[in-house]
Amino acid sequence: CCKKEQDPELFIPAKKRWCTDILFLIAFVAAWIAAIAIGVWTVNKDPSVLDDILYPPDSYGNNCGKEGTATASMPKVIYPNLDADIRAQSYVFASLRYWEFSPTKICASACPEKWSLADPLSAQYGGPTYPCSTGTGCSNGTLTTTFTYFFVTQDVIGRCLPFDDSATAGSRVICNLPNCTTPGLNETLHGTVQCTTVDAYPDVTTAWELCAPGVSVDDCTLQTAKCSFPLTEARTDEFGPVGQTAQSKAWEEDLATYTQLVLGGVEGLLTAEAITVQISIGIGMPIVLGFVWAVFLWFFAAPVIYLLIVTLVVLMLVAAFWFMYMADWFGDLTFYQSIYNISLTSSANDTEKTWYAVLAVIQLILTLIVIIFFITSRKAIRRLIAILKESCKVFKALAAIIFWPLLLQLPLELAILCYGIGMGYFVLMVWTDLTECAILLVCHIGIILWTLQFVKATVWTSMSGAVAEWYVRTKPIKDRTCKICTLGCADLWQATGMVLCKHLGSMALGSLIIAICQLIRLVLASIDYYTKDLQDKNLWLKLVMKCSQCVMWCLQKTIEFISYYGYVFVAIKGHSFCRACFVTFGFVAKYMTQTVVNKAVQGMLRLLIGWTTPVACGLTTFFILDSISNYDQYNPIWAGIVVFVVAYVVADGIVTVYDCIIDTIYLSAFQDMERPGGPKYMSDDLRKGFGLDPAVAAHEAGNHARKYVPVGERKKQGVVTVLSPGASNPSAGEPGQSYA
Repeated sequence: CCKKEQDPELFIPAKKRWCTDILFLIAFVAAWIAAIAIGVWTVNKDPSVLDDILYPPDSYGNNCGKEGTATASMPKVIYPNLDADIRAQSYVFASLRYWEFSPTKICASACPEKWSLADPLSAQYGGPTYPCSTGTGCSNGTLTTTFTYFFVTQDVIGRCLPFDDSATAGSRVICNLPNCTTPGLNETLHGTVQCTTVDAYPDVTTAWELCAPGVSVDDCTLQTAKCSFPLTEARTDEFGPVGQTAQSKAWEEDLATYTQLVLGGVEGLLTAEAITVQISIGIGMPIVLGFVWAVFLWFFAAPVIYLLIVTLVVLMLVAAFWFMYMADWFGDLTFYQSIYNISLTSSANDTEKTWYAVLAVIQLILTLIVIIFFITSRKAIRRLIAILKESCKVFKALAAIIFWPLLLQLPLELAILCYGIGMGYFVLMVWTDLTECAILLVCHIGIILWTLQFVKATVWTSMSGAVAEWYVRTKPIKDRTCKICTLGCADLWQATGMVLCKHLGSMALGSLIIAICQLIRLVLASIDYYTKDLQDKNLWLKLVMKCSQCVMWCLQKTIEFISYYGYVFVAIKGHSFCRACFVTFGFVAKYMTQTVVNKAVQGMLRLLIGWTTPVACGLTTFFILDSISNYDQYNPIWAGIVVFVVAYVVADGIVTVYDCIIDTIYLSAFQDMERPGGPKYMSDDLRKGFGLDPAVAAHEAGNHARKYVPVGERKKQGVVTVLSPGASNPSAGEPGQSYA
């Protein structure tokens, strides 16, 4: 008698909602005001850091190209002492710590395009006329060192990167068959054959040059016809400073090779053909595939889900058998080894075999549990299939939802990341006190993480609100006057406006909790990195660090799971974040099996769509560009990699849309089932998938049969399900268990 009647309204419209968690929105705004103030303070504390970004610094206290300075007319930076710098810092290259390499830098008016031995002064930089205030060789504002630079360079953001240090020395055609000493050859060719040497093969003394200078056209024709094995000798001479070693030369050549590789790749990415392919395949193809997946899953949701489950079990069995093999459980099967000519003996030592045996037992137990779980969860799997097919309908009514993360979330996240990286650089460079720098950096990273999660939560809740409104919609889309609603733009903007006006505080609270977990994990990772030497000496310290990071990872994933379900309840019911999380706990506890099945299959579906899409896009880009004749001079692998990354980002946004739709349909459908009197908004397809097939209505009696009324009639007449007092209730933990 004291049981509280549930709210009969499944989706609460915006006009009936209140603003939620206002204090946390105020805290979010205050945090950004403080971050901007500290940022301005940091930039003004040492303006030279900003100058170093805008104007490349040299090694002598100048900013190249800065107005009002002695180097205003020299906006480029070259590296004139590269060989000596490499030799002096060889330990950097030997240990592959290239980022620690600090070469000598000089300002120049332009990047050297070539140099000539006839004019050696054109390759000299520095000297008494070069201004300086600090650095090696600077005395009384004058640079006493003069550098000679042999490299051809390429301008990259004001930096003259070394490209080549060679010069073409000409080419000629030589012949060694027949050789120059062949009897009668010289007489036949009118005495024009003269033996020559080949520097690359000093032991060859019988070669001769075809069409050498001074040979007439007719004799040249005769020589060409007589020679049966002509070769072109092309020579390239390289020049370098005195004192250059073979090792420093090799490292210089590696640097030049990497520069050519990077510049060639960038140039190939900026061609008209590559730009067209990258945009169409990197962005367009994942979006098209997102709709294709929706259609495919509508028709083949059941086979796909069962195939994913079977694949998971097979992979777990493969892992178990691999552990068993490494534990040497198959070492005595000599019969099979002799038949199939394979070795089943593990190469692990005794200690490793013991650990592999433990892992094999654990993996076998987990595999058995997973198999039993999915077998006993057949009804939950069937419901998930119905939910997935229902989710595919959303793309027909709200087609624009697939663009929502790309239009709102991605640009904002990119802007936030750029600001975060830039301001983080200023904090590291300006604040020299270690404690102050650490505190400011932690606060800065925390605000960036909070903002990234805030944007993601807002977009997620907006999409969830639009899907929830679609679920309870009673008026067909075609009857609406706004034609753009056929793409769902109006619904999505309306849901976004609802979140912006009513629930930004809840977004701020949820995102703050997740950001704190991420920040703690980053701090633990930093501590782990800087205490590696101590951990190698102390096993307990190492164990504590690894366990702490594992616990924080699990905690973050749990909080994210609860939070994103909570966001859906905020979108559906307009709850505050804490109340939404409380409802989520109750819901998950009540429908634990269904939730586990949903999340397991959603994770596998995310892997399937999220990885096959970028791989397909990357391979398509490679083969398309590889087939274009005008693109032969470039390597299409770079465009393929760029497209893979872009397509992965786009596909991740699309998979997020799928996750949001599935979660919203799931929570809405089960909330609908819990309404007093039963489901009112559930579609016929969803009801059928849940076991409420209208075809069996004739076999039911009384009011219990009314729950099988088709959705059209049910919405038109306002019919809801009322179970008769004598009707049997569903089993515990099933939807509808709270019916009276």
